[in-house]
Amino acid sequence: MNFDLNFQPQIARKVNRHGKAKILSADELSRLFSDGLQTTRDRCIFAICYFTTCRISECVQLQLTDVQNGVITFRKSTTKGKGATRQIAIDENLKPFLDTWVNERGSVNSPYLFPGRRGSKTGHLTARMADEILREACDRVGFDGASTHSFRRSGITNLHKQGYAPHEIAQISGHRDITNVSHYIG
Repeated sequence: MNFDLNFQPQIARKVNRHGKAKILSADELSRLFSDGLQTTRDRCIFAICYFTTCRISECVQLQLTDVQNGVITFRKSTTKGKGATRQIAIDENLKPFLDTWVNERGSVNSPYLFPGRRGSKTGHLTARMADEILREACDRVGFDGASTHSFRRSGITNLHKQGYAPHEIAQISGHRDITNVSHYIG
């Protein structure tokens, strides 16, 4: 009797909203930003998630006053577990996305960087709306397994590849326990 295992392990990824979010390659990110995401606002949202490794819920709750003097501030009240306020320097590759969106956004009567529809309960674009935007973008470019969390995982994986230590990545991503960082690295 032969007890050899003859299966090919699959890379864990989301299928029907279950599993780990896909880690996007540089080529996939480029295609998504050039062909999938249709508006300046949408590109800015997902650029923030990638370059700051924030969660989509943290991104959509950003206020204009949270983005100033070359720093993005994620307030304690918007972070998972309400852990702590964290500040992240605006990456030179993120800056054009932010500058273009803030200029295009203009003086909309809302404190939020990404205002919601007039009369919305939250006042800002919701994580659910951002998820819909991304699904449509992924359909346009034929991607499967990506989710809003893919930008966080991809950013963290890229930081790791660039030689950042787990404790440095945890500071940027807002993880209180550095052992959780390893779950994001692909």
